Amino acid sequence: MAAQQMWVVSTLGGHLTNPRLSRKIWDAAQPLMRFTQFCNMKDDTLGNGHKGGVVLFDKLADVPGTHGTLVETNTMPRASFQVGQGTATIAEYGISFATTWKLEKLSEYNVDNIFHTKLKRHQAQTLDRACKAAFIDTLAKYVCVATDSYNLATDGAGTGNAGSNLNSYHVKNICDQLRIWNVPPYDNEGNYVCVASVKALRGLTDDSTWIDVYRYTKPGQRLTNEAGKIYNCRFVAENHLLSNALNSSYGESVFFGDEAVEEIPVQPPIITYEEKDHGRDKSIAWKCLTAFKSIWCDIGGKTGDSVDPTKGWTPHIVHVTTA
Repeated sequence: MAAQQMWVVSTLGGHLTNPRLSRKIWDAAQPLMRFTQFCNMKDDTLGNGHKGGVVLFDKLADVPGTHGTLVETNTMPRASFQVGQGTATIAEYGISFATTWKLEKLSEYNVDNIFHTKLKRHQAQTLDRACKAAFIDTLAKYVCVATDSYNLATDGAGTGNAGSNLNSYHVKNICDQLRIWNVPPYDNEGNYVCVASVKALRGLTDDSTWIDVYRYTKPGQRLTNEAGKIYNCRFVAENHLLSNALNSSYGESVFFGDEAVEEIPVQPPIITYEEKDHGRDKSIAWKCLTAFKSIWCDIGGKTGDSVDPTKGWTPHIVHVTTA
């Protein structure tokens, strides 16, 4: 019974019955999911699988050319548009915790409840980490060179070293660029969204144009961990995955509109329980099969992902980073 919680080893479970300790089990604060709330969900979820581990999805560019009036006696003009293809690889995620029948019976705490809590937190961290990787997989890289200057690259590589945190100047530049690229807003009120690290957000909260979240939306309408708003961009605070040390001192963030990242769940997360050796050897686990993929102009794109505004082939995500 290797690698499991055991009654005979105090650090592996025996201490859960120690009457000298507080009845409340102290646990480190864990971040809630920030990125997965913004995914576009693939409608058919692959029909519960059985279609292979690599998923292809089509992406349709805008119709090029003029948009003028028709002449009554002329033939109706014909047009074509580019069809690109994205690719995503389904991955398996999960972890299990093992215990013994003896620990379960002798512990004065509910071991199952403890493991359920740990599994849920591990699930949140794991899937949000995978989703974050898709959000930063964009050709659009923005570097805050100074408080009033920047570099924007569309080749997947940041240019120059970060020399400033976000401020209203940079927020307006990024949101304006998303509008120039005709990226649809995230919500029906014309807002884009930014998920920002602690330091990235700190550069904004003292800005005179900053609006705290409670001033413009009701609790039921807020995004998870939404902090505030500037220039029609809603900001979500993130404290676990994005860097607070760009060029040693500055914060990382991502700005995006609609159709940013697609989630392709073959098997949504589930909790499973297993018993062996007549119920003496037990384990509980969470597992899932899913994929997260940047939809437009990702670095690892299959075809047609070079930036081409004339065809509507533009990034829907801008990653604030450093060289």
